[in-house]
Amino acid sequence: MNQDDLSLAYLPMAHVAERMVGSLLKLGCGAKTAFAESMDDMGFNMREVGPTFHFGTPRVFEKFHAKVNTTVDDATFFQKNIYIAALALGQREMDSRLNGGIFPLHQKMALKIMDWLVLRKVRDLLGGEVKLVLSGAAPISSEILRWLQSVGLNVVEAYGMTESSALITANRPWENRLGSVGKAIPKTEMKTAGDGEVLTRGPHVSQGYYRNEVETQKTIDENGWLHTGDMGKIDEDGFLWITDRKKDILITAAGKNVAPQNIENLMKTSKYVSQFMVFGDRRKYLVGLLTLDEDEVTKYARDRQLIYSDLKELSQLLEINDLISSEVLRMNGKLASYETVKMFRILEEELSQDDDEVTPTLKVKRNVIEKRYGHLIEEMYGVKR
Repeated sequence: MNQDDLSLAYLPMAHVAERMVGSLLKLGCGAKTAFAESMDDMGFNMREVGPTFHFGTPRVFEKFHAKVNTTVDDATFFQKNIYIAALALGQREMDSRLNGGIFPLHQKMALKIMDWLVLRKVRDLLGGEVKLVLSGAAPISSEILRWLQSVGLNVVEAYGMTESSALITANRPWENRLGSVGKAIPKTEMKTAGDGEVLTRGPHVSQGYYRNEVETQKTIDENGWLHTGDMGKIDEDGFLWITDRKKDILITAAGKNVAPQNIENLMKTSKYVSQFMVFGDRRKYLVGLLTLDEDEVTKYARDRQLIYSDLKELSQLLEINDLISSEVLRMNGKLASYETVKMFRILEEELSQDDDEVTPTLKVKRNVIEKRYGHLIEEMYGVKR
C-alpha cells in the first residue's frame, strides 16, 4: 500500500483488525480511508469511492457471492452461459497462476474479452478499482476464495487474534496458497503443540490480560508461547492450515472427530443461508441451526407467490423448509457420512450483535446460541424439555 491507495473502513475502530489494517497500516504508508455510513450501506459506499484495497470478513464476501448468483439466476439464457464460460476461463487462469502453470496465449486473449464483457461488471460491485482483497477475522470457505480469484479479485487470507497484535500469518499476493492462512510474519515463531493447537512466539505477542494473571498464565506459557486455541497443521512449505477452534471440535458418539467450521462454511455457500451452526458433541448424529438470507428467501417466496406477513412467518413455511432441506441435502453430498447434517431447524430471526449472538465481525458465539436455542437442539434428538 502507498499514498495512492484508498480503502473503506466499516468495522468498529476498537476491533484489533480495523485498528491495525484500517488505521496504523495506513498511517504508516500514507494511504487514504473512507468510512462506511453503516454495514448496510457498505456496498453502496464502495461503489461511491472505488477502493483499491479491501479488508473484509467472510460474511461480507458470502453476501457478495450470493448477490452475484442471484443476478445470474435472473439473467437470460445467453447471459447465464457467457457468465459460466467467463468463470471457467477465470478458474483456469487462477489455477495456472497459483500453481505455476502455463496459461496459453489464446486463452489469455479469450479471458480479456470475457473480462470486458462479464467479470469487470462483477468487480464493479466492489467499486471496480480493487487491486488486493484481504480476508480475515473468521474462517472463509475455500469455494468462496476460488470464486473471488476467478472473477479477477486478488484475495489473500490472513490469520491472527487480539492477543497477537492482530497478525500471526498471512498469504502474500505472489505466494498465495488458497485454503491456508499463509506463512508466519517476519521475526516471529510458529509451531503446533502435540494435540495440534497452534502456538506462536515473538514481539507480536501481548504482555497478557490486564490485571488478570490467572488467564495470562493459561494463555501465554513460561516460554513465551501464545496458545491460540485454534487447531491446525503446518505444511512442508510453512503454510498454516486452520482446522477449527480447539473448544469447538465435536466428538460423535461413534468417536469421530468433526470440525464444525468446515461444515458450516460449506452450508453457508447456499445463497439462502445466512448463518449455520452445527452441533452433535457425544451424539449419534449432527444437527444444525440456521438463519435465512432475507433478501434471497424473500425473492424465492415472491417468485412463487407465497403468502406471509414477515420473516418470522416466512421462515416457518413448509415450502421454505423444503427449500432448505434440498440445500442441506445437496451440501451433504460433499461431506463424509459422519459429517452430514441429519436434521436442522430454521431460526425465526437473524442473529444479532445487540443480543450478544455474534461478534462485531459477525462470528457466531456458539455457546450463547447453544444455550439460547438448546430446546430446539434437544428436540432434534427426540428429547423433550
